Amino acid sequence: MKIKSVPFVFKVLFISIFGMYFYHLFLNFYLDDAALYAALSETMVNTGDYISLMHNGKDWLDKPHFPFWISALFFKVFGISSFSYYLPLTLSIFGAFIYTYKFAKTYYGKEAGWLSVLILSTSQYMILSSTEGRIEPYLTLCVIAGIYHFDKGIKNRKKLDYVLVSLFAAIAVMTKGIFILIPIFGGIFGHLIYHHKSISFLWDWIWLWLGAWLIIFILPEIYALYIQFDSQPEKLIFGKTNVSGIRWFLWDSQFSRLVNSGPITRSNGDPFFYVHTLLWTFFPWCFLLYGSFFQRVKSLAKRVELKEGYTLFGSVFVLLIFSISKFQLPHYTTIIFPLFSIMVADFLINNQKKWVKLLLNISIGLAISLAIGLGIYVLFAVDASISLIITFGCIAAVTILVITTDISLEKKAIAFGVVAILIINSILGQFIVPEISNKGGLNAAKFINEENKIDAVLVVGQGPKITDEAPSFANFYLKKPFRKTYDLQLQDLKGYDYVLAYDNPNAFELLADAGFVEIHRFDHYPLEGINAALFDSQKKEKLMKKFLLFERRK
Repeated sequence: MKIKSVPFVFKVLFISIFGMYFYHLFLNFYLDDAALYAALSETMVNTGDYISLMHNGKDWLDKPHFPFWISALFFKVFGISSFSYYLPLTLSIFGAFIYTYKFAKTYYGKEAGWLSVLILSTSQYMILSSTEGRIEPYLTLCVIAGIYHFDKGIKNRKKLDYVLVSLFAAIAVMTKGIFILIPIFGGIFGHLIYHHKSISFLWDWIWLWLGAWLIIFILPEIYALYIQFDSQPEKLIFGKTNVSGIRWFLWDSQFSRLVNSGPITRSNGDPFFYVHTLLWTFFPWCFLLYGSFFQRVKSLAKRVELKEGYTLFGSVFVLLIFSISKFQLPHYTTIIFPLFSIMVADFLINNQKKWVKLLLNISIGLAISLAIGLGIYVLFAVDASISLIITFGCIAAVTILVITTDISLEKKAIAFGVVAILIINSILGQFIVPEISNKGGLNAAKFINEENKIDAVLVVGQGPKITDEAPSFANFYLKKPFRKTYDLQLQDLKGYDYVLAYDNPNAFELLADAGFVEIHRFDHYPLEGINAALFDSQKKEKLMKKFLLFERRK
């Protein structure tokens, strides 16, 4: 990715941003999803069975196979660790940066290209996505790459680009389900209808070509689901037999959630959820995003032709579908952040109106205020350390560089916004994430791994939920033989001198009656996000749940 027109100060900022993403590769998991997904991939590697998704000895049907295949591949190459799990996710994020630049440059020029990458890489939830371990980074790459290659293919009529569209679309489908085709082809169809003013393009041979390759590329997923589920209808899945994995993949995993009719349902939803959620997920560029939407819709109303319609229509279709659905989570929108970033970059470069500058100043002002507030908190609440001194020293040097560099006021404001985001997320990565990574299962696993006297352990969870709650961390980080159960019975204790039980009073009582004694307690932070109680020792103690390690009395 050659970006020759970037001012030196922004090159330094890019290096700082990528350094932050690199640092995130070495964080521990703090979400149950990440620990669970990594454990599923680890099972693939340990058993050599890459067809079946198995968790705790039972068939698992909640996500398609691609994320687990790619994690298993990286586990095989780099060893089983959280680093190996985060690496393909981070590479996907960097891939999304490259395609965002290429697409933005095609329509809006080099400056818009690098500015869109700067905006994307510093949007708050894009940064968080590199720490959470969810599957959205794969989808983010696939959406922008699919749109880019379609646009390139339709201009050059090269079949290879169309094959790549189908490949990226298939990877997205094998990551999340058929539903993910909406942001890709919603943007494509919206663009084509807008520029052709008709649907005549639908009769082009290219759709057969795209469809045929898409089917070919998703055959591995169809085959795996058939072998694990459809060929064995007697299996008990979701509490019933005759469950088709293929039907689940093509319908239940996504579309049934939209109409709230599948095995997993949710009773409520807010049609304005993403309107206010974007205030923090796309922070600090959120107000500029709203302004860019307004500007583009206004242009459509005045019949001022847009250079392209992929970004606007792809974004609108996804936001409408997600807003209608009752399954609404903040991280869902990250898949269209590249489209948002391109619109905002164009909006900033090609609008010199006072209200646009006002939106920029408000956005940057809020980011700087938050950064200063967090910085003051850390300076007073956290003991000085080498990492703290180095981090703030580097940020101070970059800040001085921004102040002394001769660039336009708008670019200087953007640069200060990036510095603010670096401060905020450096604090999150070094001080906040470790607090919410305080998972009992993780800490217990590390303790058990270092105890030579412990040969094997029985893990007792609360209940077989989809995310499996806290024991998922024990699953992945435990390197000694273990078995997991939920409804602990006396016969389960046969052959085990050590039992790790998670916040399960019935299990605690049974273990005491069976002659086991508590030898270690591990605090478990039960939430996935930041809670104010983290910063109050008394409230924090009440919030924490517990993992107890028991030993059989000799």
